[in-house]
Amino acid sequence: MKLQRPESLLPNSPNTVDGYVQSLIETVYQLGITNPLQLEPALTNLGLAPRLVNPHFATSVCTPFGRMIHIPVQISTKTEGRPSLYFLPVGGEALAGYLINPEGEIYERWVKRETGSTIPAQTGDDFRVQLRTLKGEVIWNGVGRLEVTDPKRGEGRLEAIGNDPKPFGCWWAGWSFVLVCP
Repeated sequence: MKLQRPESLLPNSPNTVDGYVQSLIETVYQLGITNPLQLEPALTNLGLAPRLVNPHFATSVCTPFGRMIHIPVQISTKTEGRPSLYFLPVGGEALAGYLINPEGEIYERWVKRETGSTIPAQTGDDFRVQLRTLKGEVIWNGVGRLEVTDPKRGEGRLEAIGNDPKPFGCWWAGWSFVLVCP
């Protein structure tokens, strides 16, 4: 039996899980990778470094595009992880998690601290939330003002500012590790 190449098996949409993986498989073929230990350094050099995610804390969240599953990037000192959003410096930005819609499209949720003067962030500090494609195209952008509801547990929420669309950050729990949306 002759094996089919992956591109003949998977749909061709760059934002779907299958479409994105298809393009990565083709990249691996083009790089001439012949050993699994070559994958991580080669993909890191292409800007496709692995991320430390924690599916145990995945939640269903409301977004401007409907409900999606949010898988958080783990708060960690490792390069594959991210800092707590409360501990971002002004101007600092972090990939907070991945969103997957019912069609299998994957998006990144980026959060940038815009204002404030202390670490950790306090009530009144502003954060920009962006939803991006895997290629980095911003498809949604909103600014919210932080309200810290329990500083000992790292809980808080973002409230929309002015005419900005409501940031879908909803509630941050566990120092911004878990995204909770009613």
